[in-house]
Amino acid sequence: MFCTRHPRRLPHGPGHPDPLLCPPAAASEGRLKPSTLSIYAGILRAHIDPVLGQRPLHALSGREIEAFLCEKAAPREGMPGLAPRTVSNISTVLHGIFDHACRTGSLRESPVWTCPAGRTAKNTAVLDAREKKVLTRHLLNNINTGQRADESFGLLLCLYTGMRLGEICALRWGDVTPRPHSILVHRTVQRISDPAGHRRTALVFGSPKSPSSDRVIPMPHFLHRLADRQRREDECFILTGTPSPMDPRTMQNHFKAVLRRCGLRQVNFHAIRHTFATDCVGAGFDPKALSSILGHADVSVTLNTYVHPSFDVMRRFMDKLRPAAEL
Repeated sequence: MFCTRHPRRLPHGPGHPDPLLCPPAAASEGRLKPSTLSIYAGILRAHIDPVLGQRPLHALSGREIEAFLCEKAAPREGMPGLAPRTVSNISTVLHGIFDHACRTGSLRESPVWTCPAGRTAKNTAVLDAREKKVLTRHLLNNINTGQRADESFGLLLCLYTGMRLGEICALRWGDVTPRPHSILVHRTVQRISDPAGHRRTALVFGSPKSPSSDRVIPMPHFLHRLADRQRREDECFILTGTPSPMDPRTMQNHFKAVLRRCGLRQVNFHAIRHTFATDCVGAGFDPKALSSILGHADVSVTLNTYVHPSFDVMRRFMDKLRPAAEL
């Protein structure tokens, strides 16, 4: 959210034109990834410009901005408000607009600034032990019978390495080393819309989510033989077996279809990553090693966001406790 401070009045006239609402300066300076720029541009068009686009920046107060954000988050006419992440992104774009105006001299002082606030935790689903077993058997059967074996092997890699959707879609066979069996994660692919507002979209390759996401993952031993059998030329993508990548949306739809065939509940693709992290902690993984495998810069992100211990896991650890002296 935003907090208010008293803005200083600005002289207004030919020498001080009102700045137009525009994406944050970081976008024009090339500091944002294309996917982030696309999200911010969409937020500007859908949420900010229709309400605030015709207002001069010097006339907007911190209280107005705060009320605007509260209205976006509040339920309306029986419909829920915007997701906390979306409201947070709107706040980020607005902050960038005012920051840019201050740095370019259009405003002397921003009427708003970002207050430290805790992020709302997402209630992300994870697959339980039975669901994971059913899914694994289905994928192994597909690989052994040649039924969509490429996609099935890719899903299996995600289930047992925690790779992200964009990372597995951008993975080529040249990134999988046979001796020792390991996976080099150094690119991602996303379908994004044109930030300029055109309806066209395109698959865009880029670097992973953060510098720590650029990593090497040891492949589980039981996947070595499958990888050797599935291997294609280095330039071929894992999910297609050809030099053409699979659209992440296509992979998402394939995953949903697999869940239906298995008779499992529908969860989003990212639940695979949460399932991997949760199972690794339950198996006694060192938190720092797990954080490196997932590509997190901070162990706290791994433990606070991605780990969802089940009651059975908690009971198993509690049963290991012994009294200091026999009762």
